[in-house]
Amino acid sequence: MYSLLIVEDELLPRTALHTMIADHFPEFSDIREAASSEEALELIHRHKPDILLVDINLPGQTGLELCQQLAAQNLASHTIITTAYGRFNYAKAAMEIGCQAYLLKPIGDRELELAIRKCIAQIEQKKHATHISLGLETMRSYIQPYMLRSFRKDGLVPSLLQNGYGWPRDGHLSSFFLNWQTTLDDDSCLNLLLSLTPVFQNAFNIIADVSQGTLSILLQPKNTSVHCPVRVSFWLFTSLAARQSMHKTRSLGKLRFSGPFSDYQQLNHTFQNETGLLTAQLPPGQPYLEAGTFLGKNCFSKKRRTLLRQKIVQRFREGSLDRAASVLYRIEKENQEQMIQLLLEALWTFCPELDIIAVWNCMAERVSGVSGIHKWLRQIWNLHLTDTQQLPCDSIDTALQIMQTRYANPLSEASIAEEVGLSQSYFSRLFKQRTGENFSTVLLRIRLQHACEQIDCGSGDLNKIASDCGFTSGRYLDMNFRQIYGLSVAQYRLRKGGEN
Repeated sequence: MYSLLIVEDELLPRTALHTMIADHFPEFSDIREAASSEEALELIHRHKPDILLVDINLPGQTGLELCQQLAAQNLASHTIITTAYGRFNYAKAAMEIGCQAYLLKPIGDRELELAIRKCIAQIEQKKHATHISLGLETMRSYIQPYMLRSFRKDGLVPSLLQNGYGWPRDGHLSSFFLNWQTTLDDDSCLNLLLSLTPVFQNAFNIIADVSQGTLSILLQPKNTSVHCPVRVSFWLFTSLAARQSMHKTRSLGKLRFSGPFSDYQQLNHTFQNETGLLTAQLPPGQPYLEAGTFLGKNCFSKKRRTLLRQKIVQRFREGSLDRAASVLYRIEKENQEQMIQLLLEALWTFCPELDIIAVWNCMAERVSGVSGIHKWLRQIWNLHLTDTQQLPCDSIDTALQIMQTRYANPLSEASIAEEVGLSQSYFSRLFKQRTGENFSTVLLRIRLQHACEQIDCGSGDLNKIASDCGFTSGRYLDMNFRQIYGLSVAQYRLRKGGEN
């Protein structure tokens, strides 16, 4: 059964069309009428009719303008245009916006029937194509694990990848292999894979298998993907997946990868033998994987990358987008991949909770030159870092806040300096000027303060207190306690007991 909307401002023609369609087309269970474009829009939004019968000469917004608006809003149905004027420009405009038929008034029964039958045939063809597509998708999902296991045993079959999953027929690939070894059972691994798929599928065709706690994933960029370069895309989505994995399982496991592969033979060799796979680690407190190994031989040294990232973050903290653009422009002239990746790392470091996928999407179309990059940065700032996102004016305040909230984790002056976007030497000088003490002493005092709070609450297990407060052992805690407070933990407990 189908639905139809008649958009006609004159009552008599509208009623005649309604009667004609109701008498000759029992398959229409829902026929509605609208006397203007405004009324039609309301009914279309509410009921989404299958077929529109639209008069061109409507008051206010014309029928053609209505169809153009619907097309812009992805609400276009199968449309039949009616008019009393046989003008070429009307017919041409109707064709350009994808109308299925163009009928001159007065409309004969035979003409109307042919136009409506044409629309119904196209609707059924579309439904059939959708059913086939859904069936193919079900078949692809079902066959994936068995196909990958067969590939591992007998080698890749390019025709299966080309016909079933849309991989390139000319043999030119930019594919990757991702191997994720976890401590999870297969059902938990499968749930993890399902949660990761939306992260990858906007940019890549994905073929995956779960077996014995290991995820094996083949990735090939989609032809329609606007994101490039592909290695940065792979690094970004792998970082997001690793972060999501840690959030769900509290453990990264062992993440190994290789690529991009330029042809099926290269991919087949690595996939079958798992040779040449690199291991990626996500350091504590860092929201992204280190991208150096993802970017190949032209990558900057790790030290230089760290310094550049710190410089960009510092410009963000100062609110100096023009100076950040200058830094990025100089990097771009050497290596565009490095520039994009360092910017993403800097944004992630500056605001770890930033929706980096949304940022990535608005980076798809870039403009060159330092002024273009500055405009681009301003766009990112306005879209994704709202007015409520305050620029930290003091990096030391940020560092102290990190130390107060993450004191139980392994922390170093170098890691905190990088996180706030400063070189270690500059950070060390600023920290001493601001606090009057060096980093390690302040961190020790923070940890001891929290240890005292646990002791005051009656906690008796010294090793557990040490673990909760960032010390390697109860003995090490006691040694530092004595050094700072001049008495042991046991003596402190006795004194507190005497006071109570």
